Amino acid sequence: MEFTIRECEAILKTLPIGYYCGGRIDVTLDKNEPTSYFRHDNNSIVISYPIISKGLEAVTDEAWKETAVRSMLYHEVSHAILTPETFMHEDDSERILEVLNIFEDERIETLLNSYYMDVNFKQNLFNICGEKPSVDKADPISIFYALVRYRYGDPKLLERVKDIITKYSKLNRLSERSTIYDYRYEIIRLYYDIVGKINHEDNPFSNMEQDSEELGNLLPNVPDKLPTSSSSNKQNDEENGQSSEENESIEEIEIDENEDIEGMKIDEKIRGRIRQALKGTYEGVEEEQKTELIKAEKTIETIISNFNKKNNGGNGYNSYSGIFNPRAVARDDYKYFDRIATINGNNSFGTCHLNLIIDRSGSFCSNEPIVNSLLDVMTKIENKYPNFSMDVSFINDDFYTCKTKRERHIHCCGANDIPDNWKKLMEKLQKQNSYNYTIILFDGDAVCDRGNDMIRYKVFKQLDMPNTTLITDRDNVRYMQNKNKFTKAKVIITENYTDELIKNIVIALTRMFS
Repeated sequence: MEFTIRECEAILKTLPIGYYCGGRIDVTLDKNEPTSYFRHDNNSIVISYPIISKGLEAVTDEAWKETAVRSMLYHEVSHAILTPETFMHEDDSERILEVLNIFEDERIETLLNSYYMDVNFKQNLFNICGEKPSVDKADPISIFYALVRYRYGDPKLLERVKDIITKYSKLNRLSERSTIYDYRYEIIRLYYDIVGKINHEDNPFSNMEQDSEELGNLLPNVPDKLPTSSSSNKQNDEENGQSSEENESIEEIEIDENEDIEGMKIDEKIRGRIRQALKGTYEGVEEEQKTELIKAEKTIETIISNFNKKNNGGNGYNSYSGIFNPRAVARDDYKYFDRIATINGNNSFGTCHLNLIIDRSGSFCSNEPIVNSLLDVMTKIENKYPNFSMDVSFINDDFYTCKTKRERHIHCCGANDIPDNWKKLMEKLQKQNSYNYTIILFDGDAVCDRGNDMIRYKVFKQLDMPNTTLITDRDNVRYMQNKNKFTKAKVIITENYTDELIKNIVIALTRMFS
């Protein structure tokens, strides 16, 4: 499939970066560079057009074009998030640099494979390098690449790959130098164990005569004394659960990628810094929900701050601090909205207005603490940024819009009923000369007090408006079927109301401030 450099550039321009990593990174599309890469020294990314184009040669699905660009870009963004600047050394040989890069590529993709919207790291690898690995039995790099990137090879070594990724799943740009050295050590030892299976004399871990200074430079934290050749081989085999006889004949297998480890956990040091940024109380809110609110606030502030810097002629983040939480964002981004095409992006006004319309019927009472805490967070953000405003409305038997910020406190009782004059109420909530967006949340049947189904369908259809997200459960699905199917609003059917509410507030603000 043909893919022009203009198409590639157009897609790159729509993709958010600061949204995921909490800082600005400059991106350049190069028509000649054979590989894509991230530079720590100036926090920039170079995307290789030739390698993206190569991966699309055998693809026929037009939709994959964007996935390919996203996968390439966010692979490099993942390096910016997770790969320490001191991971590779200036005096590393080309062979060691290649080994380290192969393994780190796999680690970051494993940990962040579900972090970005519309990204498929593994399929992108297959499109570029082939569905099956090309293995040269006499080339340790070839074997190492197949083992790590394709998870194909000796099952005992495959287990070691998985164990190393699991052990260093929290390693990121803030990690201690000693942890980085230990990670390097285990990767290079894995590689030289492969070398040792091909040529015993080339394995420094099996050769007592290896020069200690050279090995020390290669692998910091190497023990003062290396075991003898025979004892080392025996020890390695025992660690891998395999006898020397079994070592002579290894069955090569592929493992199921679904068995990969869980994604990266939040680093406690980073968690603490983010928590300090949020002042307030969370009475009745569970710890997990507190964490989600903290992450949401941090993300929203980053989105608005980056927008303001960009549109005030600033350069955004002049340097990349590396102090961020790579899990502190929603896993959706604004790409899946129908964006308004303007010269300056979606927001031609520079100001945004969010309308939150939240169910306060009796069945929603268990969600009062988290919703009230969310409203406190959003009010705090509104007070901090003049170009962001918000209206909060509650709906049960009647519809009420809070006249003051103090009234933004939900108390649930009664049933639900959408008023007949819904559209007029929505028109009043629209702020002039501002980008408006509405999020509606309904728990249970939204028109349960109405008479016949025909009236219910008609009343519910009023919610199908542009720039709107409706969060509801299956009780209301019947009102959106057949000719009443929603075509303007984004609809989310769920029972995790508050999780989706928090996530979609972040998504809406990403869209508005893009």
